[in-house]
Amino acid sequence: MRAGQSGGGCRYLPAVADAASDKDRGWFERNPNRHHCVRPLVPGEMPLRSVAGDGRWFVLVKRVLPGMRARLPVYLYAAPPDSEEAAEWLFRMAFRGHTPAGPT
Repeated sequence: MRAGQSGGGCRYLPAVADAASDKDRGWFERNPNRHHCVRPLVPGEMPLRSVAGDGRWFVLVKRVLPGMRARLPVYLYAAPPDSEEAAEWLFRMAFRGHTPAGPT
C-alpha cells in the first residue's frame, strides 16, 4: 500500500497537495505556451475512493490565469498523449461529464 492510501482509497494530505501544486506551477513556468497538462496523481494530493479496474488516476491541470490553476482528477485506462490538444480535450470532456472515448 502506498503512502496516503488506505483500503478505502486515498486520503488527503495537505503537504502532498501543496507540493503537487508547486510542481504544477513550475511546469507551467517552464512551458509558457501551454494552458493544459495531464499528469499522474500524487497519492495524497486529493481524497479519492478506490476504483476497481486496470486504470490509473491522473490529474487534469488547467492554467486559468498566471498563478491560478484548476485541477481535476480522472481515472484513465491509458496514459494520454503529452500534448496541449489532448489535455485540453480531456479537460473539456471531464467538465461536460463525458467519459473520454477519444476525439473524432
